[in-house]
Amino acid sequence: IRYQSFKMFYLLLVTALAPELFARKVGAEESHLISDDACLNSESGPACALHALQHSKMPVALPKGSRSTRHRRHNDDVVDGVSTAKSFAKSVASDRLGIFLQIGNPSLWPDMLGCLPSVADAYANIGVHISFLEGSFPNATKREIANSVRALSMRISLYTLTVPNLGEDIGQFLAQLEQAEGEGLQYDFILKVHTKTDTNWRSLGLQSMCGTKWQVRSAIQQFHEKPDVDLIGPVGLVYGATTPLSDIYPSLWGVHILNIAEAARGQPFWGCNDDNVRYVHDQVCPDLLFDNKSPAIAAGTMFW
Repeated sequence: IRYQSFKMFYLLLVTALAPELFARKVGAEESHLISDDACLNSESGPACALHALQHSKMPVALPKGSRSTRHRRHNDDVVDGVSTAKSFAKSVASDRLGIFLQIGNPSLWPDMLGCLPSVADAYANIGVHISFLEGSFPNATKREIANSVRALSMRISLYTLTVPNLGEDIGQFLAQLEQAEGEGLQYDFILKVHTKTDTNWRSLGLQSMCGTKWQVRSAIQQFHEKPDVDLIGPVGLVYGATTPLSDIYPSLWGVHILNIAEAARGQPFWGCNDDNVRYVHDQVCPDLLFDNKSPAIAAGTMFW
């Protein structure tokens, strides 16, 4: 996602959102495999490993103009539009990426760690943000995770945060954004991934978003070439009320298929979250018309 665009949304969200909306405890649950070449082109549709949510569906306007690429290193110990190869190569050297990882299940850290080399191989300026849950991680485990990140590349700036067990991965993500804002960090684009317990969802999320350096570069190329694209999610996991079932990953059918069918008849497809969705929408962008068919879901909450 474009960081400046998301930061605007975040600032509005944390100001407007009632704290109780993020009071749900993180449970035991904490993402389909695609080929390495699936995202090497900029084609849209089910054949590509990236599904884009268009700007018209985003709650904030896309900021225009140049973006900062400030770089800041933090290595304290953990205790608690591109159309040519030349222009794209230039973006590889200058784009500043932020990787936000939410760790709820430490046993799945190796999968998260496997994502980072793809980003580090593709881009030089990387900030890695890792969040831990209070009381769930011994300091030794935190140090081990942090050291495994530092061992990947000297170009990585590492930021860690221990947060309360509130709001699942989204609660952790908002806390990480607050930390990044407090540190004065500036990114061009950010990636959000987390330790999703469901193996299929986790595998698809990680493979689609950062399976290879080519997929990473393809995602960033989409942002450069298409100013109206603000968010990119995993193939098969981004869908709305009118998305063809053939474009939705089969493992979602048993969970969400009835809600999607209801949405096609004019009913919201997020089920019991309808009140919360509408509340947040009214607080963040009250002047934007809300309907049941245009919003889309990035299931599993992993996305660029």
